[in-house]
Amino acid sequence: MLIASLLIAASATVTSLAVNPAAATEQPSRLNFSVDLRGAIDESRMDGRPLFVVFVVGWCPICSELKREALMDESVTKYSDDFRWVMVDVDRNLSIARQYAIDAVPLTLIMNSSGETMRRFAGGRTAVELHAEIAGFLAREAEPAKQTPGGPEPARSDLIWTP
Repeated sequence: MLIASLLIAASATVTSLAVNPAAATEQPSRLNFSVDLRGAIDESRMDGRPLFVVFVVGWCPICSELKREALMDESVTKYSDDFRWVMVDVDRNLSIARQYAIDAVPLTLIMNSSGETMRRFAGGRTAVELHAEIAGFLAREAEPAKQTPGGPEPARSDLIWTP
């Protein structure tokens, strides 16, 4: 029974590729992810766009779900031009993972155009949650810096605890 189900699924995939050959080369998302974090930070410094960086590993089911669902949702992809989007495979980029103290995956950083981490959150997120994070970040970035007697208010950083 299992073999028959697999053959039917494989047949449907081959049929859909035959009908739509472009389906074999379609990107998994409308977001244009770079895999070069250092290069993206350099480009961000030049054009002023903040960075949305997702640290993942290939074997992580939560990472796969994040990529397949939340990052493909229209409520998130509508921000494609507002950020430089970067996806870092931790297994292939251990030095970068160490540099940013990546201790859980998926882990997302929202950085300003200078490469400073402004938001950090671990674990999977729904599209609704990602949309709220992004919209909140962009709204705060649009506000003028609050002035205190000692200068601008420092950026808030969230702490993450993982067992």
